[in-house]
Amino acid sequence: MLASSRPSSMLAYPLSSRVGLSPRAADQRLRVVVRVRPPVTVAEASVEERSTVAVDEQAAQVSIATTDESGAPTSLRCTADAVCGPSTNQSVVYSHVRPSVLAAMQGGRGCIMCYGPSGGGKSYTLLRTNIGEWGLAPRAVSEVCAAFEPGGSPSAPCVEMACWLIHEELAIDVLLETSGVEPPTTAHALGPVADSDAATATLPPPSSALGHAALSRPNVGAVREGGTPVSLIDGASWVGARSAREGLLVLQRCHKGRQAAMGRLSATPSTVHTIVLVRTPPLARAATPPPSAGPASPERKSPPPLDTDTDFADSEGAAEGASSAGGLLCLVELAAVTGGESEALSVRALPPDASLDTLQRVLSALGAASSASAASEPSAAVNVNVDAPFFESTLTTLLHDARVLQRGADVSFVACIGPGKAAAALGARTLRVAIAASHARLAPPEPSTPRGLASLVSQLRRQLAHATAAMATSAAFQAADRERLERENASLSAQLRAQLESEAGWRHELEEANARAEQAEAALDAARASGLGGGAETVQAEFAREARVLGLLCRQDGRREQALRLQQRARKLHERALGKSHHEVARDLANIGNCLCDLHRLDAAAAAYRDAYSIDLAKYGADHVHTATDLASIGLVLASQRKWREALPHLESSQQTLSSQLEPTHPNLVAVEKFLAETRERLAAEPQHG
Repeated sequence: MLASSRPSSMLAYPLSSRVGLSPRAADQRLRVVVRVRPPVTVAEASVEERSTVAVDEQAAQVSIATTDESGAPTSLRCTADAVCGPSTNQSVVYSHVRPSVLAAMQGGRGCIMCYGPSGGGKSYTLLRTNIGEWGLAPRAVSEVCAAFEPGGSPSAPCVEMACWLIHEELAIDVLLETSGVEPPTTAHALGPVADSDAATATLPPPSSALGHAALSRPNVGAVREGGTPVSLIDGASWVGARSAREGLLVLQRCHKGRQAAMGRLSATPSTVHTIVLVRTPPLARAATPPPSAGPASPERKSPPPLDTDTDFADSEGAAEGASSAGGLLCLVELAAVTGGESEALSVRALPPDASLDTLQRVLSALGAASSASAASEPSAAVNVNVDAPFFESTLTTLLHDARVLQRGADVSFVACIGPGKAAAALGARTLRVAIAASHARLAPPEPSTPRGLASLVSQLRRQLAHATAAMATSAAFQAADRERLERENASLSAQLRAQLESEAGWRHELEEANARAEQAEAALDAARASGLGGGAETVQAEFAREARVLGLLCRQDGRREQALRLQQRARKLHERALGKSHHEVARDLANIGNCLCDLHRLDAAAAAYRDAYSIDLAKYGADHVHTATDLASIGLVLASQRKWREALPHLESSQQTLSSQLEPTHPNLVAVEKFLAETRERLAAEPQHG
C-alpha cells in the first residue's frame, strides 16, 4: 500500500555533507553508497553474525570478513562516499542520493542504481512502499511530482513516467502490461493509496505516439521521421503524473506490471533489471527546491539539458540550456549478483547475465579512462578515449541513450549487501564492483562516430541471431508438444471407442440374460401349473445358476443394485427348484449379504448371513468351511457396526475353523484375522467397569 500521513511541504530530508559540490560530482565520478540491509532473522541480528560485516559510517568504510582463493581468512575493505548500516533510516539513505534527484529536477540527468546479490536489500532500498519505510523510488517520485505539480491547468506540462523490465536481453514495456488508473481528484496529494484504489482507477493514456510493443528487442536501431534513431527512452509508454499521489499510483502500476511480466516470462525478481524513468518538464515549471537542498555551490555548473537528438560536442554542455529542456531521472534495480562461495572474489567473476556483465565492463572501462586521464596533462584529460562497450547489452544501451553514464549526469551507485556470514561471499563480490565504480569517471559525450555505429550494428546482429535461435527453439518445442498431444488424443480416442463398444456388447448380453430369466420364470410357472415334474426343477436350477453368475459379474462391474436383484432372483429360483433349506440357497443368501454390504445396508446383510449360517450349520455342521465363512461374515458386519463385544465370539470361532482348513494367505482368513485384531484392540482400549 502506498500512503503517507505528511503533506508535500514536509518532504524535507536531512542532507549529508556531500550534497552539493561533492568530490565525486566535481570530477564527474560516480557517487558510491554502500547500504547494509537490516537483519530479517534472529540469526542475522546476533553479535557473531554482525561481526562479519563491519560498518563505520563516520569514516564511510565497510569491511567484510571472508576467505581468499586458498581458503585463508581475509577481509575486504571499501571506502565509499557514504555507508549506511543496518540501523540507518531510509530517509538518511535518500539524503545521500538526493543530489541525483535534484539534478533531474534542475533539467539535467540523474540516476540511482541499486546493485547487489539476491537478498541484499535492493528492492527494500529502492522500491519499498511501506508507510514510514519508503524506498528511494517512492521518495524521489513523490518529491519530483510535488515540485512540478501543474496546479489547476489541465494543459500544463507535468512529470511523465515510464518503466522498462529487461530479462535475457528482452525489453518489456511494463506500463503496457497493466490497464490504466485515475486517482481520485479530491484526494490529498499524499493521502493514503490503497491497492484497491490503484486497481480500479484510471491513469491518462501513455503519451508516446510510437505504439511500442510490450515485449520487444531494443529498438535503438529503428529510425523515425527525419532520420533520427529511436531509443528505448523515446519508444517507452510515458504516463503523466500531475501530483505526488498520481506519481505514486504510476509507481504502483509499474510494480503490478512488473509482476505480470515476470509471471508471463517465468522470471524472478533476481533475474530481471527494472528501470523506472521519470521525465520532468522544463525547469521554468519547477517549484522552489526545498530548503534542505542547501544553496547551490558557485563552483558547480548546472546540469546540461536533456536532448537525445543532439549530436553532442566533446564538452560537458552549457548551463544556459538547463531551464529550457526537461530533465530525466533513472531509477534502476539491477538483477542479482550470483556465484559460488568458493569462486575467486574478482570483479570478472560475475554471472552470465549479459547486461550485468556489460555494465561491469563499462565501469571497468570508465575506471581505466579515469586512470589514464589522471596520468595525462590536465588540459588533455577530457580528450582521453573511452572505449566502453555501451551497445553490447540492452541495459547499457538504455543508460547510454539516457546519457546517465556521460559527463554532466549525477549518478549514485548504491551497493546493497546483506548482514551475516551467509551473505559474506556475495557481499564481498558486490563491494569489489563498488570499488570499481568509485574509480570510474563518467564518459565525455561522443558524436555518432563510425565506431559507435559499428558497435550498434554488431549489437543488433547479435540480438537478431539470439531472437532467431529462440524462435526456432520455441517452434521446435511447440511442434513436438503438438505431436505428443495428437498421439495422446488418438490413443485416448481409441480407448474410449473400445470401451464404448465393450460396454454396448455387455449391456446387450445382460439384457438378453434378463429376458431369458424372465421367460424361464414364466415357463416354470406354466409348467408347475400344468403339473409337470422334475424337468421343471432342473430348468429352474440352471436358470438360477445363470442369474447368480450374472449377479457376480454385475457386482464386479460396480452395478450393485442390479447385482442384488439378480442374486435375489437366483435365490427364488433355487428355492422353487431345490427347497428353502438347500445349500445352494445358502450360497445365494451369502451373495445377497455381500451385495447388501456394498449398499451399506448392514442390518439386512447380517440377517441374510444368519439365514445362510443356519442352513449350512444344519447341512454341514459347525466345523465346515462354509459354516465358518457364514459365521465370519456375521462377525465382520458386527465389527463394521462397531459392535465389538458381539463380533468377538463370531470372529474367534470362525478364525479357529478357517485357519485349520485354509492357507494362511487366503483372502477370507486374512480379512478375519485383521478384523479380529482390531476388535481385540478396541475392547482393550475400552474403560474397565468394576
